[in-house]
This record gives sequence, C-alpha cells and structure tokens, in this order.
Amino acid sequence: MIGAMVWECDNPPVGIEQEESYIFGTMIILRIKGVAAGRYQVDMKWYNPLNPGQPPLGRQTIEVIVQPWP
Repeated sequence: MIGAMVWECDNPPVGIEQEESYIFGTMIILRIKGVAAGRYQVDMKWYNPLNPGQPPLGRQTIEVIVQPWP
C-alpha cells in the first residue's frame, strides 16, 4: 500500500511550496512551485494517511531534480 503513503518534505529549499505528493511506480512525484530548475537534496518523511496521529513511519533523504514544466 505504499501508493497510499503521504510524503512530507522536512527541509524544502527556500521558496518551495509543495502542493501534493504521490507515488507513481518507483518514483515519488512532488508537485511543487516557486523553485528554480536544478538539483536539491531534501529530507522526506512519510505517514500512514489512515492514522494521521501516528508518528512518521520512515525518513529518507532523496535528490530532487526540478525541470521546467511545459
């Protein structure tokens, strides 16, 4: 049920506003706005959406590659 997990960014680069996140296959898709193209290291944490009061189920540092959206 990993597709149902909710991801949150612990340390978004300055100016980022995360609109939503979801799992697509093996990728974590983050819809964000207000950030220049480039590569960013971010710390992610994920939650079980069925139990929002539960502490984060995991943490992971990932590299985010931002490309212009047509």
